[in-house]
Parts: sequence; C-alpha cells; structure tokens
Amino acid sequence: MHHSLIPQLSLAIAMGYFFFILYLMRNNPDGKDNKNYRPTVTVLVPFRNEANEIEGCIESLKGLTYPRKKLQIILLNDASEDGSGQLAHVAVKDSPHMQVLDITENKNGLMAKMNALAQGIRQSQNELIFVTDADCRVQPDWIDETVRAYDMGTAMVAGITVARDHRGQTGMFYDMQQLDWIFLQSLAIGAANSDKPFTVMGNNLSFKRKVYIDLGGFEKIGFSVDEDHALMQAIRNNTNYKIKYILKKNSAVFTQGFSKFGDFIRQRQRWVKGGLGANWYAYLVVLLTFIAHLITPLILITHHYGITAGTAIGLVFGVDYLMLTRALDELRIDTGKLKFVMYQGFLLVYSIVLAVTMPFVRRIEWKGRQF
Repeated sequence: MHHSLIPQLSLAIAMGYFFFILYLMRNNPDGKDNKNYRPTVTVLVPFRNEANEIEGCIESLKGLTYPRKKLQIILLNDASEDGSGQLAHVAVKDSPHMQVLDITENKNGLMAKMNALAQGIRQSQNELIFVTDADCRVQPDWIDETVRAYDMGTAMVAGITVARDHRGQTGMFYDMQQLDWIFLQSLAIGAANSDKPFTVMGNNLSFKRKVYIDLGGFEKIGFSVDEDHALMQAIRNNTNYKIKYILKKNSAVFTQGFSKFGDFIRQRQRWVKGGLGANWYAYLVVLLTFIAHLITPLILITHHYGITAGTAIGLVFGVDYLMLTRALDELRIDTGKLKFVMYQGFLLVYSIVLAVTMPFVRRIEWKGRQF
C-alpha cells in the first residue's frame, strides 16, 4: 500500500465504523413495558468447582423480589470436586423454593454446562427459564425488570453483564475488563435490537421454555461450548420470534472478573471458538471493529500526522466514547476519560493476541475439562 493512501483509507474506514455504530445505537427494544406480566419462572445456576463463589451467588438469589409462589431456583452441581456441591445443599436448606440437582452423568450426547442445563430444564414446568452462573451476583429486581421486555412475539431476553471483583478488589485490569464487557455487549445490544442478533451472554439470559421444547432442546441443537449462542442461533434460524437484549440498570448481573491476563484471554478464546458458526452480521461487526481500531497504531507507525489522520482517529474514539458513555450512564458507573483512552489500547492489544493465537487453539479447557 502506498503510504500516501493511508490517511484517506483510514478516514474512509473510520467513517464507515462511525455511522455503523450510530446505526446500532439507534436500535433499542421497542419500548414496550409489560408491567402486568408475571409468568412462572425457573432460575437455573449450573456450577462446577465454585466453592469460593457459590454461597455468595445463593445469597443474592435469596434476595430476589419476584413472588416466591411463581419462582423456582435450581442449582445444577456439575460433578464438582471442591465441596461446592455440599456448600450449595447447606445454603438452600432454609429456602423451599430452592433446590440442588446433582448432575452425575452426561445424557443424549451433551456435556458440561449444556448437559447440566438440559437436565435442569427437564425439572421445570414454568413458563420462563432464567440462567446465570455461580460466579455472578443478581440484583433484587433482576427478574421483575427482565420479564417486562417480553411480549407474545419475543422468545429470548438477554440482559447486560458487568464485570467486577466481588471481594472489592480494584485495579486497572478490573477496570479494563469492565469496560470491555460493556463495550462488546453494547455492540451486541444494537445488533439484537435491529433483528440481527449475533451473541448473548449466558450468565444473564432468559427464554420461553415452550420455544426451547419446540426446538427439540439442546439435544436437537447439539453440543457446543457456548450453549447460549447455540440456543440463540436456533431461535433465530428456526422461528419467527424476536430476541431482545436490554440495557437496564436493575436487570444487570455482576460477574467475577479475572486477576490474570491469561485467564481473560482463555475466556475470550472460548467465546471465539463457540461463535465460529455465527451469522455474517457477526463477522461484519467483529471485522469492522478490529480494522477500525488498527487505524491509530497504523497512523502512528507510519507518521502520517495531519487533519485527515486526526479526523479518522477522532471518529473512532468519539463514537466509542459515545456508545460506552450511554451504557455507563444507564448502569450508573462512573469512569474517567483516561481509563477510556487506556481501554482503546487494551482492546487493540488483546484483539491482536486473539488473532495470533486462535489458529493454534485446537481444544478449549474450561473448569478442568477439555473440549
């Protein structure tokens, strides 16, 4: 590429990215607020070797304000080896609407979390299934806020997940993870609400049990390391139902962030592996986002300083800041401009690490298992 074309090409890519993000930001749920909808709900919490987290998760579930007579909570102990199963059994003794189901075998070709969820869903007769993880903390109004987004034409509602440290530890790495979760989900929220969903987070997810059954369940869908993505794709490809992704403070779930960069990368590798069968729109979003964020280092490396190059960088930074700020304001999270600038570098660095390492990733390790 002739160096003189770099600023012009960068500006063209930046403008495309800028208007694409603005388009995604226009797409929010249709605004319907079904306040009178009070379906029966089953909450499923699959876990394996979560002795440090399971009691905190259960305590947050006990704080749910949803009517107990319409609520069932099943903790799915997926062959834990660290005593977390015993801890869960003790923690739910005083709560009749809560139970622990010990998963002792794989059934129908399923494994791991997907197998646990499939067995848990068989124990439910309720209208909606909610799913979260043992390393998460839910808010009291989590269910109340989420069910409002349902209507006759909606089969799945995802909510935003926020990374943090439950023990109160702080630091720049936790801040970067928090911004990354919110940034990636902001892209997914815009896509889902423009009727082009490409991903959801399985730790803040709900869906209609009847739709799941009509699809044949996970048994028909087939095993995947990203069961949430697989179910979303099945609904999108085989039904006319809507999939919504809501950005509301009270429906947010908090997940435990990582203390090590290697663990963070391995989680992202699992996401990439599970999303390889995604639709073309997902690839467009990922590719455009990745290329747009190469503009700044490309311009700095080639020393193309000027109005055109500066405008390109400004468009990318500006629209990212606009999208993140909107989400952060809704979630009542305060972050400074310096952290935003640092996140731009963090996003670029780990994206390059993923691009370089993914061709060599043959198997995914998760919770002591390989897939």
